[in-house]
Formats: sequence, structure tokens, C-alpha cells
Amino acid sequence: MLKLPFRTFRFELKTEQPFYLPAYAGSMMRGGFGRSFRRISCAFGRKPCEECMLRSRCFYHRIFETTTDKPGRPFQTTHPYIIRPIQKLGGKEEAEVLSLEVTLMDDALDALPHFVYAFIEFGRFGMGKERAQFELDRVVSKGDILYQNGDSNIELPAEPMILDSFMEPVPDSVQQVQLRFLTPVRAKIRQRYRSKLSFQDIVRLSTRRVRVLSRALEREDPFTEKTNKLMEQALDVRTVSSNCRWFDWRRYSSRQQQAMHLGGVVGEMSFAGDLTPYVPLLKAGEILHIGKNTSFGLGKVEVEIG
Repeated sequence: MLKLPFRTFRFELKTEQPFYLPAYAGSMMRGGFGRSFRRISCAFGRKPCEECMLRSRCFYHRIFETTTDKPGRPFQTTHPYIIRPIQKLGGKEEAEVLSLEVTLMDDALDALPHFVYAFIEFGRFGMGKERAQFELDRVVSKGDILYQNGDSNIELPAEPMILDSFMEPVPDSVQQVQLRFLTPVRAKIRQRYRSKLSFQDIVRLSTRRVRVLSRALEREDPFTEKTNKLMEQALDVRTVSSNCRWFDWRRYSSRQQQAMHLGGVVGEMSFAGDLTPYVPLLKAGEILHIGKNTSFGLGKVEVEIG
């Protein structure tokens, strides 16, 4: 089993002056937050992580510069966190309050105080080109307030949730499922991004997400032996309705010094057929997101059974 601990938090940001959000603020929030995280974590300033003797015990390196340590094959892999702004997608939006859904997994749960302090510092530095300053008003999880503006301590949550408990097989037959793509799903399949999705595409993205995360966090992939059969049977699931569109947006990458197009599919789809064996996989995707660029909130899916 995957046995992946996780917990989802709501970070509430407030400002005295309205600030403008881009069409999708996930990249902006993740980028500014990441720079603040590095400033509060790094003992050597601008020294590259790969040259730092402290990197094996550094939260910034473990969470933002996530790599495998396999001999001869180090490579950057998926990150154990998701930061999703809760906002309307589209044109610029003026706001005084912004809520973020922040999901931390595995070792990243131990870094919750670092996430909180990094957002406090991010607010002092300011977001976007206007450097709009904000305050971290509070952090909430499952109705419990863990931090309020001005607190000197963070109330750490109780035991984390375990992903497997949300992936239990359903006792009854499931013949219909509706999916809502709340943030763009970037489905790169056979080196091309899909603007239209089939149920098999969604199964492929979901199994890939679980597989990559399992490998990165050194856990057992519960779908390894089932993937081929799930993919084959997915061809028998029919699309009942599809109200989806391609949502295009751009982010500026300070690392690559260029603007990047990061469009994806948003909207709703419903499917019919023998969907019972897919419920655990769809529930995993609902929590973990699917597709590319999940760390700044893309690929958020809501699943409605029946």
C-alpha cells in the first residue's frame, strides 16, 4: 500500500490595499513563496544547493529541489506539496483576501512551521510586479485554527491523514462518475498536450501521478500490477457529456528568464460504465491532482460518484 501521510491546510492572506491577481495565481504564489522559503532556510545565501554540505538536512532542498540520490542517476522529481489559490480563473481579479489550499505530504508535514514563516516573510516582501504586501491572517485545517496573525507559536495538527483511507474500494457497483477540472489539467501524452480528454487519458494521468510520487517518496505503488488492466478496461467506459475548454495562461520563469505558456483543460465531464475499480484511483487523483505542474495547483479534480 502507498501509506502516504498528508494534510491539507487553508492559508488565508489579507491586505489593506486591494491587489490584482493574474488569470491564475498559482505560479506567482509558489515562486514568491519559494524565494522566501530559501531566504529563511539557507545558511550560505546564494550558494548552489548541490554544493552545500547541509543539503541532506535542509527543508528547502528536500522540498523545493527534490532529487533522487540514486548513484549515477540523480534527477529532479516531483515535489511533496501542492499550493492552489482558490480563485476564479480568467482575467485579472482585484482582491483583498486570498485563500490558498496547501497540501503537504510525507516529510513536508514536518516543515509546516517553515511554510508558515515563509509566507509571513513573503507578505513583507510583497507579491507580483507591484510588490503588494499582505499578511498571513491565519492557517486552518479541518476547522482547527493552527496559526493567527501575531502568534509566536504554531499549533501543530494531530496525526496526519493517510491517503490509503480515501482509496478504499467501494462496496456497491458504480456506473456513473462526474469529474470537474477546477484548475487546468496539463495532459502531456506521447509528447503532446491534449486539449480533449478521454477516460483512458484520465486513468493514465492518475496512475502516472501515483507512480511518480510513490517512487519519489520511496513507497509502494498500489496500482503497479493493475495499471495495464485498468488502462485496457478504460476503453469500455463511455463519455456521456463533456463541457471542457482549453484555458491558456502564461507564467514568467525567473530561473529560465522567459515567459512560459501553461495551458490546460478545465470544465466538466461525466462517464458511464463499470467504474467500480476506478474509484480508488480517482479519489487519489482528487487529493494529489493529476497532470503536470501540480506543485502550484494545476490539475485539481473534483470527483462525484453516481
